[in-house]
Amino acid sequence: MPPDPPDPKSKPRSAGSLLDAIARAEMDDAYDEVRAQTDAEIAQATIADGGDPAAIGARGAALASALLARRQRLAWQSDRRAELDAARDRIRGIGGGPKLPRAELIARIAAARNDARFGAVITAAFRKGGADAATDDEFAELLVEIEMLAALKSPEGPKNDE
Repeated sequence: MPPDPPDPKSKPRSAGSLLDAIARAEMDDAYDEVRAQTDAEIAQATIADGGDPAAIGARGAALASALLARRQRLAWQSDRRAELDAARDRIRGIGGGPKLPRAELIARIAAARNDARFGAVITAAFRKGGADAATDDEFAELLVEIEMLAALKSPEGPKNDE
């Protein structure tokens, strides 16, 4: 059966993409040829090309063993990565609520200042000019930081009472 004619609406391939498609097709064909061979045929071809199938197999087995041991040794990283992703998910929506009046911002920051987890952060934030010199935007930014810290400390995420 002849191939379908090209679609007249499609853009012609660039020379680079055509060469890439040819290279992929050649690799796919070579892969299919190797997959069709038996272990004995592959060993014979390896010997004919000057290789030692037993030595190559031993090196492959040693590499697989080393990679498996490394994966097991570093498994804790995937756990930490999952925790980091969960923390990022918890803090994603923080600070996107309605703009609060200055009195509400100050009240929430005062409540957080009494929390031992955040007192030092809040004190450091007002070291230069004090709370009286802060703008509403600075208060709002500080409140977002406090909410992010709370979300990171809490497995459930932030408490939105708005």
